[in-house]
Amino acid sequence: MNSFHAASLIGSDLKSRTDNESIGEVDDVLVDENGQIVAVIVEVGGLLGMGTKDVAISWNSVEHRLNEEGDGYDFIVNSTEETLKDAPEYKQDDRQYNREARR
Repeated sequence: MNSFHAASLIGSDLKSRTDNESIGEVDDVLVDENGQIVAVIVEVGGLLGMGTKDVAISWNSVEHRLNEEGDGYDFIVNSTEETLKDAPEYKQDDRQYNREARR
C-alpha cells in the first residue's frame, strides 16, 4: 500500500488517462470521520481563473503511483477536463456529497 503526506497530494497535477493532459491541480482533499480520503477537489474550466468551478472526484477513481523519478506520485483519472466541466460543482458546504461518499 502506498502512503504519502497530504502536502504531496495538494497542489499535485491531476492527469487524464484518456489524453495524458493535465486536468488541473488538486486544491483540497475530503476526509471522512475515520481519516480516510474520500475525494479530491479540482478546479476545472474557465480561462485565466474566470468561469472556473470546483469538482469533487471520488478517491476510488484516482490512481496514484510512484512517478518515474521515484520522488513523488502521479495522480491519474479516467475523466478528461471536458467531461469534468459537465460534473456538478462542489461547494465547501456541500453536505450531500459528504453523505454519499460515506456509503
